[in-house]
Amino acid sequence: MKKRVIFDIDGTLLPKINFEKSVIQSFNELNLPYNKKIIDSFIEGMLDYEKYFDRYTLKNYFDHLYNKTNGAITYEFVLNYLNNPQRLVPNEISKEVYDVLEYLSLKYELVVLTNFFKEVQEKRLEQFDLAKYFLEIIGGDLFIKPDEKSFLAAKGKLNLEDCIYVGDNIDIDLLGAYNAGMDFVLVDYNSKNNISVLKKML
Repeated sequence: MKKRVIFDIDGTLLPKINFEKSVIQSFNELNLPYNKKIIDSFIEGMLDYEKYFDRYTLKNYFDHLYNKTNGAITYEFVLNYLNNPQRLVPNEISKEVYDVLEYLSLKYELVVLTNFFKEVQEKRLEQFDLAKYFLEIIGGDLFIKPDEKSFLAAKGKLNLEDCIYVGDNIDIDLLGAYNAGMDFVLVDYNSKNNISVLKKML
């Protein structure tokens, strides 16, 4: 019998967003010069960080983005960007997310396992009043999926068979959970197999 449901965030609880607008806002606030190449390089650095590092640290994150943009950003810029989570969320999320979390929270422990800074992800969830549903938020400050240690950390003191992981990415979520020996549900935010299927399965 399952006791804990572990969720991914982006593409699972929150739809994926285009980060260009939020990056530009940070450049404008700090009066730093930029162009499309710099913006694209910054976003590319955000997306490929996990290819080079096994966890998130501010130093590694800044160094990686600084190198990607050929020195076009400052440490203050990265802090400004991360400390404004209201920019890093979609305009709205589906009512189904609330319905599913409300339903599951009455039956299971709910936990988040995400590949980004825990503090930032928690604030992003708070923007939509979602953080209240979760017993714990485990961020990429410790490990980065698909490292099986991520999934072992997310199970807490429970056994693997007591937990099920919910995510949207085959390589990171599905294979990561599979290799760790944890059951999983693969969802697609924009398909019939979206998060609402959990109410039928659990």
